Amino acid sequence: MISFSYLSAVFNIHIKRIYGKREACQQEGEKILIRVGLALVGILVLLMIVVAIVLNTVATPKRITPIILGLSSEYIRSDVKCEAIDITLFGTFPDLGVSLRNGSISTATDTLLSFGHFRIAVNPVAFFFDKKIIIKQLEIENADIYAYVDTLGCANWDIFVSDDTTEAAPQDTSAFVMPELNISNIRLRNVNLTYDDLQEDVFVMVDSLNMRLKGNLSKEHADLSLSIRTTGITSWYQGQAFSRELPFSFRTTLVRDRVLKTFAIERGRVRVGALELNTTGTLERDTVPGLTNVDIDFSFNASSLTDVVNMIPEHISPVSSRLVAGGKVESTGKLTGKFGSDQYPLLSLSLRLADGTLASARHPKKPFVEGFDLDFSTLLDLSGKQPSSMQLNNLRLQTASSTLTAKGEFDHILTRPTINAQAKANINFTQIAEKLPLDGMQMGGLIDFDFSARCLLDDILASDYGKIDADGVINVQQVNFHYPQENFTFYTSNAQVTLGTHVKDSVAGNAPKNLLRSKVVLDSLHLNWKDEVVANSSRLSAAVATSPPTDTASIAPVAIGGRINNLRLNMGDSVRVRGVHAVGGVNIRPRADLPGLPEIGASLAVDTVAGRVYDMAGRISKANFKLKLSKQQVRRRRVTAPGDSTRVSGSRRTGGSGRDTTLTRVRRDSLRRNRVDPTTNLSFQIESKEAKDLLRNWNVSGSLTSTDIRIRTPHFPVPIRMRESDMAFTQNTVNLSKAHVHLGRSDFKLTGEVEGIRGALLYNGKVTAKMTLDADSIHFDELIRAAVAGSEYSQKTGVERDSISGFVLDENNDITQDQDTTELGIFVVPRNLDIEFNSRIRNARFNNLAIRSARGRIILRDQAIQLPRLMLSSDVGDASMTLVYKAPDRRGRTWAWNWG
Repeated sequence: MISFSYLSAVFNIHIKRIYGKREACQQEGEKILIRVGLALVGILVLLMIVVAIVLNTVATPKRITPIILGLSSEYIRSDVKCEAIDITLFGTFPDLGVSLRNGSISTATDTLLSFGHFRIAVNPVAFFFDKKIIIKQLEIENADIYAYVDTLGCANWDIFVSDDTTEAAPQDTSAFVMPELNISNIRLRNVNLTYDDLQEDVFVMVDSLNMRLKGNLSKEHADLSLSIRTTGITSWYQGQAFSRELPFSFRTTLVRDRVLKTFAIERGRVRVGALELNTTGTLERDTVPGLTNVDIDFSFNASSLTDVVNMIPEHISPVSSRLVAGGKVESTGKLTGKFGSDQYPLLSLSLRLADGTLASARHPKKPFVEGFDLDFSTLLDLSGKQPSSMQLNNLRLQTASSTLTAKGEFDHILTRPTINAQAKANINFTQIAEKLPLDGMQMGGLIDFDFSARCLLDDILASDYGKIDADGVINVQQVNFHYPQENFTFYTSNAQVTLGTHVKDSVAGNAPKNLLRSKVVLDSLHLNWKDEVVANSSRLSAAVATSPPTDTASIAPVAIGGRINNLRLNMGDSVRVRGVHAVGGVNIRPRADLPGLPEIGASLAVDTVAGRVYDMAGRISKANFKLKLSKQQVRRRRVTAPGDSTRVSGSRRTGGSGRDTTLTRVRRDSLRRNRVDPTTNLSFQIESKEAKDLLRNWNVSGSLTSTDIRIRTPHFPVPIRMRESDMAFTQNTVNLSKAHVHLGRSDFKLTGEVEGIRGALLYNGKVTAKMTLDADSIHFDELIRAAVAGSEYSQKTGVERDSISGFVLDENNDITQDQDTTELGIFVVPRNLDIEFNSRIRNARFNNLAIRSARGRIILRDQAIQLPRLMLSSDVGDASMTLVYKAPDRRGRTWAWNWG
């Protein structure tokens, strides 16, 4: 019987034999791998030796430089030079490097590029085997780049040869896959850039540019680190300097994680001169499609306010050469929230200026503003989830004897802006003038005020001024400004403005709080600006009182009363007013039918006023003027559905009438030219946009009564005088209920109505009138001569019109028309007049004919004067006359008459 120990020994011997054979095989395999590896290393070393021998013996700089320069001439139309081109492997192992020394690209007139050293090193193995672009090194040193554009727009960098004979290669429709990019080190050292564009007159020069770039664009993670620095940027545009050697630097690190879907900004910093902007934060894709979570912090600082002032270009403001500023500027902000799908991040910003000073450049150590502090903050939410606001926490200006402080809050600035502001000051202009660099300007006097105001911006825009809650006092004492260089003078002796609770007299009455009330008293005023605007007044006073509105949506009624004495106002050669003694008032109240819209009533009682307005001069005595303005409701145009013809106005339809109302282009142009032709039309059209908006948006009405009005105008050069005049008007009509007129030697009374005023003022449209003429005497010779002279005046040159106007408007000159009417020129009847007089004349004269009475109609219509069946009684007998005079232009006239 075989024992167990014997079997165990046999099994162990068999196992050892098996493992022994395996160890022998493993050792044999390792020997084979070692041999193969050594063979590969040997081959690689041999290849490197061969490449090294080739690069050092065959591809030497002396041999390859002329070959590469020769090839470059086939592609570049310029003179390409390079001292040496070197291809190296061991110096940049395991990368392939190319190095260029002292190269340039020149044209016949300038040098586009020159450099001292250029080197690039790439990893060819990574590109061929892993599809990665690895730039280990790219350096440019001591380079000068000059980009030039001539007056014809030709650029000096357009140097590449175009090959039009090359056949187009078949287009590859396969998708382009961007290889993974890894940038280890890109550097620019001492690179000077110049851009000179003669066509657009732009010049930019960047001195000593230094740049360093590192980056990695992998499939899962991407980062980019960039830093740029230059000693100065000089820029000119169309002959104006915008910067002179302005230092600039930029540094940032951007990190993108494609797995977490985040984009981070790390250590972002931009510095321009003394200004520095720092940013940091992240952008992250939200779980909701189309939304991005934003969380960015930024700060904006300036080491000195002086550096900020020096950055202002001289052509924009000479303040940098006149003032020396001090103080530190700091600003911080945050942008946080969701962006996309009508959602916007919340922006918070604060700005602070501390320890600021202002001094004259002549005396930099003697500041005229010894303290300048500013603290401002804002919160802006474009999504509307919370109210947006701006706050002026503190504004302080301090001098030796003057102080100004202010603060305010502006809430709900994107919906219904509210204003709450306070200001307090004590300003000594005499002391400021001693230190401020004013270049010949003189000033003096004192102003002190302490007031506050609270209101809605909508109330101001809606002319609801009564809801402005203003309170405070403003005092002015002997304030004067005199600037001979600009021919500007301003002076006021004493003035006081009281607001709100400081109104102590009966104006306040029982007026409720939070509504506007005020009183203004001005002892004297003198203003002269370049002799174009001159105003003088001995005393001016005004009072404002507000009544409570009927409801919150209604306009708060405001009453304003004022008095002015001895006013003289000149505005160039167009407006001259003198000798005004007037009392007036203005009432602002809600419309009865629409309480949310204002209605303004004004009244003015004038003892006497004389003046000149454009081509009209005169004098008004004992006049009462009333005006009413009613704001119109904005009408929205109704949009009709396509094909809905039921809304078309009947006046636009041509069907059914059988008449073609289509206007050709020639007919349209003819009508337009006739309307604006000064030779055939009187010019009523106003050019002021504000006046046109007033006629379009307000209903205007009023009245004027006067005991004496005297007028002179070169458009009808005879003395005009109106006694006991009484008229009422709207924006489109004038109703003349009484007017006793002296027109030269003629004396008559007029009543009637004029229509078409609005169209004439806006579009120079036609004016129609029906008047009743009751005349004691009419001197036809004088009136016809004046009409002809006025028609000829419109055709004169500017110099001739100024001469005629100056003579006619002078009250000391006699402008009576005595010439014989038989030798008159052509009087062109204006196209835009349609006037009918129902006349009764007791005494008249025409040439040598003395008329004792005349009755009938006188019509000015269709560029003709018509006298249909005018009944005459003269010194030669009685008769009935029909007369037609027509003169459509200055080329000729037509007479026709009939005695019956």
